[in-house]
This record gives sequence, C-alpha cells and structure tokens, in this order.
Amino acid sequence: MNTKQIAKRFVSLFRQGRHIEIYHELYDMHAISKEIENPVAAITEGKHIIINEFLENQENIVEIHHNSVSEPLIADNYFVLKMTSDITFADIGRREMEELCLYKIENGKITEAQFFYSPIEATPFLFDLYKSKKSLEEELFV
Repeated sequence: MNTKQIAKRFVSLFRQGRHIEIYHELYDMHAISKEIENPVAAITEGKHIIINEFLENQENIVEIHHNSVSEPLIADNYFVLKMTSDITFADIGRREMEELCLYKIENGKITEAQFFYSPIEATPFLFDLYKSKKSLEEELFV
C-alpha cells in the first residue's frame, strides 16, 4: 500500500472502533512511537511493545464519551491526523484531549508515529513510576 492507501485504511479502521487492527495490519515490526509529553513512555520501539502499551492503556479506560479522527493530510511518505477524545480514565477521571498524530510510511508500513498534545495532569503513580525507572537506569548504567 502507498501512503494515501495506508492513511485511508487507518481512518476507516479507527472510525469502526477497530483500533488494535491498525497496529496489526499497518505497523512495521520495528515501528517507533514517540509521545514526548509522556515521561514514562516517551519513545517505544517495536510493534509488539506498542500494542502492549495500547492494551494497558485500554484497561485504564472506564468510558469513551467521544472519539474521532480527521481526514488525513498527506505529503510524500507522511500523513497527519487530528484526533479528539473525551474519555473517563480510572486513575485520572474524565479528560478531553486533542492531538496531532504524524505517521511516517516506509515499504508500505507505518515505521514511526509521533503524537503532539498538551499534557494532562499526571497522577502521582506516573511520577513515582518515572522516578523509579530513572533510579533503576542510574543504578544499572552509572
């Protein structure tokens, strides 16, 4: 598939609520996901790890009030989407969010995804996890 076909397929699957299929069908095995605003999972490498993080996030969702995606804006081997959501999470409550999602296509697969959004308030759990991850890295690599 070319970039336009992948972008259209992505939007179609998303709008049908078939989010997990997006990863299985459209992502490269060695895809990279970048969420710079998320201190715990800023960069995730590998389709299986990306899928696992998606599934873990889904477990934290209590209710999806609204979830939508724009038509893709395509340029060369990139496409961008605007996603909006209104979701109640178990740990942080109800949040409305808008984000821009930039996808890079190589050899007919998504090889890189970057997400741009205003950070929501993190729970103490996230900061504790981030600090413990940093402490472990310091112990192992110092």
